[in-house]
Amino acid sequence: MKIISLPTLVISTLTFSVCGASAGAYIQGIVQWLDTDFDNSTGVGARLGYAFDEMNAIELEFTQTDLRSINTSYTYQGTDVGVDGKADLSIILVNYRFTYPLTERFRLLAGAGIGGTVAQVDISTRYGDGDGTNGVFTAQGFAGVEFFILPQLSVHGAYRFMMFDDFTYKGDDYSVTIDPGNAQIFEAGVTFYF
Repeated sequence: MKIISLPTLVISTLTFSVCGASAGAYIQGIVQWLDTDFDNSTGVGARLGYAFDEMNAIELEFTQTDLRSINTSYTYQGTDVGVDGKADLSIILVNYRFTYPLTERFRLLAGAGIGGTVAQVDISTRYGDGDGTNGVFTAQGFAGVEFFILPQLSVHGAYRFMMFDDFTYKGDDYSVTIDPGNAQIFEAGVTFYF
């Protein structure tokens, strides 16, 4: 019978775990602070990813954000009409992520993604109130840092620049186009590597 010492077992386990973190599936939970032309808001989300190697990964991202203040205008029969309201945004993106390991525990990350945003909007104007749902093309670029607390558990912070197409809502006798502009997003998250 061969006896393995405890330090040898711990080192072997950690080495296997670090190798597992470099390729394979992972899941992230995220909290975001979103700054748009309309409102500052917080959002929550998750990403399911697959790392092909230590540097290249693809992710499926879902985030939910509530914008509680939309102030814009549209033109109706030559007159600018003020629009006030709120929006619930559901964002689904597919991201490519590049990760560069600086040390065994500290990594830089960058990437880009494309997908769509579904916005449920409730608006009011001097001509009446309305609501609607609209889906638009969305794209983002991001960069950040990741720190491994344990071989399979990391925390990260990132900056994201997100672009949306215009949202258009139509009523019986009006059409409202909302230009959401771009979003500046700061996020923090936790990642578990399987």
